[in-house]
Amino acid sequence: MEQNYGRFLTSTITKIPGSIHTEIKNLVVNDTPLIHNLSFGIPNPETFPLHKATVTLKDGSKFDISPKEMTETLQYNKINGYPPLVKHLKHLIQHLHNPPKWSDREVMVTNGSLEGLGRVFEIILDNGDFVIIPEHCYQGVFVTTKHIQPNYITVKSDHDGLIVECLQDAILNCRSKGGSPKALYINPCGCNPTGTVLSESRKGLIYELACKYDFLILEDDPYSYLDYSEEPTVSFLQLDTEGRVIRLESFSKTVSAGLRLGFIIAPKPLVYVMGNITSTTTIHTSMLPQVKRATALKLTYGIEID
Repeated sequence: MEQNYGRFLTSTITKIPGSIHTEIKNLVVNDTPLIHNLSFGIPNPETFPLHKATVTLKDGSKFDISPKEMTETLQYNKINGYPPLVKHLKHLIQHLHNPPKWSDREVMVTNGSLEGLGRVFEIILDNGDFVIIPEHCYQGVFVTTKHIQPNYITVKSDHDGLIVECLQDAILNCRSKGGSPKALYINPCGCNPTGTVLSESRKGLIYELACKYDFLILEDDPYSYLDYSEEPTVSFLQLDTEGRVIRLESFSKTVSAGLRLGFIIAPKPLVYVMGNITSTTTIHTSMLPQVKRATALKLTYGIEID
């Protein structure tokens, strides 16, 4: 089933055309021959003050940021993220989750997962739209939606996470009043603030409800790498046969909160829309943490990502 994501986008976002500015910038950053656009103000790399760097870890091991990588660090780059890092993240997601219809998805690096969450809400929620959240919910949801003022549909949880029967009742109650939820926000593993882990059976039932009642699932999962269960938990992304899941991940809990590095895995049309917004705001995530992380991952896992 091919999704028409236009129905999920806000009234403002649907008026924004595809950004030729974005497409040209990506071409210029890729050193495409014969394209020289002076409007971007791309500096001459020979003027950059830094040449190379060495990072020393607490265990005494080191890795270098080469002169080539340093030049990339100090220059404008791709809107979706530093290509070697994006390549590695795609490899990681495919290895851990093996999502259905992987070719229909894209990865976008963000300034921490909170920026990613805000970006998602920005493109899908209008004032007054309905969004489903757990009764006890991560405060970042309210921070990133305060200016939008959506209607929150709260659903009870127990020791196994969100209660499916309560979710269905909440959806039916909303629909009986003429509403329809656009999305469900959820921390499936180590939910903040309750710490619950959503069972695999409930994930399957929740995904069925998303398909039946036509809403997206925002899978905010920064704690999954801290799950020490004998068997890894199944993600919503692994169940997503219809392209309804937007997954948010973060390095804040596993590497450093101060680096402000996270990423989104979502259907390509939605990542494209978010990229258009990024091109007119932050342009892209800060390059230094991206290059450092890409280099460290290459050394750690031995995956060629150049």
